[in-house]
Amino acid sequence: MFGVGNQYEVAKYEGDFKHGKREGQGSMVWADGSSFEGTWKNDMRQVGKMVMGNGCVYEGKFRDDKFEDKNAKLFLPSMVIYEGEFRKGRTVPVAKLLYPLGDIYYG
Repeated sequence: MFGVGNQYEVAKYEGDFKHGKREGQGSMVWADGSSFEGTWKNDMRQVGKMVMGNGCVYEGKFRDDKFEDKNAKLFLPSMVIYEGEFRKGRTVPVAKLLYPLGDIYYG
């Protein structure tokens, strides 16, 4: 179990530490089955692959431990791939969607 202030998360972390914080390469698996593998800095995710409990997979950078990248990918369970920008953990309105049969939507 890991805690900061009054926020706790039940998870298992394997990787590098520096001054008691996650730092460098590491992986973490949460109780809901979500996982992250990549680079940590000052106890926060920096860049890597996040597999979520709902089946979505994010590959890209993080800022303040939220999705933040100009060119990230989000793989959806429906096999659709979102390619585009994330800001403060959210997608931006204009991006590219790649469909399983080869169709591409940009807008």
